[in-house]
Amino acid sequence: MIVHSYVTPGSEIAAAGVAAYSGAVTRAARHTKEIAMTTDPGDLGRRLRARREASHLSISELASKARIDPGFLRYLEDQAAVGVDPATLFRLAEALDTSAQILLGGGVDRPPGHDQVQPTSHLASLDTDECRRLVGRRGIGRVIFTEGARPVALPVNYVIYREDVVFRTSSGSSLTAVIGHITGFQVDRVDDDLGQGWSVLFSGEASVITDPIELEDVGAFPPQPWADGDRNLYIRIAPSEISGRRLGPGMNPR
Repeated sequence: MIVHSYVTPGSEIAAAGVAAYSGAVTRAARHTKEIAMTTDPGDLGRRLRARREASHLSISELASKARIDPGFLRYLEDQAAVGVDPATLFRLAEALDTSAQILLGGGVDRPPGHDQVQPTSHLASLDTDECRRLVGRRGIGRVIFTEGARPVALPVNYVIYREDVVFRTSSGSSLTAVIGHITGFQVDRVDDDLGQGWSVLFSGEASVITDPIELEDVGAFPPQPWADGDRNLYIRIAPSEISGRRLGPGMNPR
């Protein structure tokens, strides 16, 4: 089959969009092969359940969206290791607003930026309001500081409280080294398939929250560390500087 492409003046953006879509399709096909070759199918049930519960869907609701039998979905979630045909897997991924690769955990041990993309994107600076919008109210970011003469970047779960970054740690943690010092806090997001992403950096003095009222406020919706252990120390970073950049097509470099 021959596909004819007509490009008229002013349609460069559309042509770039077609190229990006074609590249994404090619990478999706490669990811499908990687799913079959590198992923432990025993992880599917756990990830399905976690994603479904995070989406506030019942088994019957997800089964309806994915057009599969509820009993089969329950079986998939309960079994330690079970295979599933690609069509069903992709319908489940679509219903959960994710990808088949993420459901199977195929990219967990792979660094971001693994795929090669066409260099059609541009860097643009972000203003403070956009930086705060992207960081949102909670998530995962990196605390950046020095320990002795060594640079350190540690991931933490955070919430935004009164425009400050707040995370939890323990009194014996290396993160307590930030108290009383100017500290960096970085959050980012990367889309491998489209070669797009953003990065935001907060910088400000770190301190321990000790006020009982503030502790009660932030304790109502606390950051929830993924790692186990007691983390009863609440540290805030009050940003004095906020900067960010976005990489994507159609950006005005500045």
